[in-house]
Amino acid sequence: MRVMQTLPVKTDRALTWRRAGVQVARLQVVHAQVLADPGSALNYLITYMEATHPEEDRILIDADRARQAGVELPEVDFLIHDDDVAFTKYLGEPGTPGSPGVVYRDVYWNREPASGEDDDRPAYRRFAQAADTLLARRADLAWTGSLVAAEVLARARA
Repeated sequence: MRVMQTLPVKTDRALTWRRAGVQVARLQVVHAQVLADPGSALNYLITYMEATHPEEDRILIDADRARQAGVELPEVDFLIHDDDVAFTKYLGEPGTPGSPGVVYRDVYWNREPASGEDDDRPAYRRFAQAADTLLARRADLAWTGSLVAAEVLARARA
């Protein structure tokens, strides 16, 4: 628990974005069976992000609720920056839905490609459309169950 108390809180990223007028949201799809495992990579990620980036606008989307509502979900955690760029950061581990492994980061730009570059606009639009849907239905689709991350941090801060 002492480790959690010594992790540096990094508010600079969220504040820098806000000061520049950039709206950023991180959308993370979560699965009940993965969250039930305190040692899962997903619980580690959520705990780490809550401890180090508490001001970031993170939206935990309940995969079961979204599926029941007929919402098509992206398979990776992603960040949307206004109308400019989408970042994906985590790729699920094979056979474990919703359990991320830090594998690589992709960037998709909403701009015409330079000569010889791939056109990222179709991929960007898929993430932007998913973000619009998920943000508009945030209250209906958000995870409402307990989080190991919240419990760990509460004990560490007590």
